[in-house]
Amino acid sequence: MDRAVARSTSVDFFRGLALIIIAVDHVPQSALAHLTLHTYTYCDAAEVFVFLGGAAFWALLASVALLSILALRAGTGPCAVGE
Repeated sequence: MDRAVARSTSVDFFRGLALIIIAVDHVPQSALAHLTLHTYTYCDAAEVFVFLGGAAFWALLASVALLSILALRAGTGPCAVGE
């Protein structure tokens, strides 16, 4: 690939934050663990991490599909007629 791909730094930030919260949740008797979702709800940061991974994958699929549609309309795609 010769062009740079822009990454969503906000998704990366929140995935990293979710990993830190997962680590805090797994430390027994941690003072910080009382401030996380696991104390108040049935879910914890693992669900957030999985959701953000799925959102990043969806964004990738949407951009690839959009680029494929645009390439086919321009006649330069892999299935272009007349090649």
